[in-house]
Amino acid sequence: MSAGATQTGRPTAALLVGLAALSGLVTVILGALSAHLLAGRLAAAQLDLVRTALAYQGFHALALGLAGLLEHQAPSRWARAAGGLFVAGTLLFCGGIYAKEAGGLGLLGPLIPVGGSAFMAGWVCLLLASRRLESIS
Repeated sequence: MSAGATQTGRPTAALLVGLAALSGLVTVILGALSAHLLAGRLAAAQLDLVRTALAYQGFHALALGLAGLLEHQAPSRWARAAGGLFVAGTLLFCGGIYAKEAGGLGLLGPLIPVGGSAFMAGWVCLLLASRRLESIS
């Protein structure tokens, strides 16, 4: 363990990395389902939106894992906040698109921009968390 790391970051780090793996798995499952079950049922524009959500979910699964690894190496509220915001963004942005386009639940549409904002805020927090690495090297 590095000089600046403490035990307090380890359970949260494990949770974030576990959630990243789960999100990656769900991305692959939903991608397969969309390719095989939704391709003939959705209009091309709807399917494109679902694919966009899948891309964002996959990308942010990796970012969530990075936040977890950063939390393990250099525990900070910024790394934890980044992880939480990436989870919120996935649920609201990606989940909102899935629900709206594939499930017909248009009432969740207003949550999609909130999820996008959570993704952006997560990246800002990850940037701030990365500064902690400088102080422990």
